[in-house]
Amino acid sequence: MRSLISSVDTTTFDALSIIAYGHAESANLLSRANSGVSEPIPPGTRIITPQLSMQTIPPISTDPLAVTLVIDGRIFSEWTEVSVNMSVTGMHQASFSSANNQAESSLSPTAFHRVDVFLGGSLLFSGTMVDVNPNLYSVVLSCYSLPGVLGDCTSPPGGEVQFTGQNLLEISRFLAAPFGIGVSSVGDLGEPFGGSSILEDPVRLGFDSKILPFIIGLAKQRGVLVSSTNTGNLLLH
Repeated sequence: MRSLISSVDTTTFDALSIIAYGHAESANLLSRANSGVSEPIPPGTRIITPQLSMQTIPPISTDPLAVTLVIDGRIFSEWTEVSVNMSVTGMHQASFSSANNQAESSLSPTAFHRVDVFLGGSLLFSGTMVDVNPNLYSVVLSCYSLPGVLGDCTSPPGGEVQFTGQNLLEISRFLAAPFGIGVSSVGDLGEPFGGSSILEDPVRLGFDSKILPFIIGLAKQRGVLVSSTNTGNLLLH
């Protein structure tokens, strides 16, 4: 059974719900699971935190101006400042600020976890949490779309990879697959590399070279843009 320990900053079930689930809507669930505990909750009290079922996860707001961040299935929506950059020439990015420092312990361990960013109930993009900066009064976190992780990933084990006669889509799928990233394409991606002409040498990805810059470099040679789909695929278009 999962549990947490209350502190001087978490003397109510609302506060503990934010720590456990990222929102206050499950305070009644915590209260029922800890029927022998009453507010104000003494610091040091062990609180049982039941796992949420799909029925107990609050619905994502359909308010057209509401921005909701879902971290590994946990909903965070009470933001004081939100910045979202949807790019057609790169990775989507977003940053979120909250004045609720009680969320610190809930958010701090979530760097590099899966996130989904919603606007008005519609998915903007799926991504990865890359930075969490809590302080005494607030927490600021940032994320980018899933294919952005390829910017930190090198070639698969085995050293240098050489491509001869493969097109941009084939090369991209080969390199992205080990990291669980799909690749989508729209339109003509141009001729294959390293085989369309006797004057064109094979293309090589060095053993310590980053995958995303390599793909972007090849795309520029074919007049193709690299970005991401809202569901987390690398997009060649």
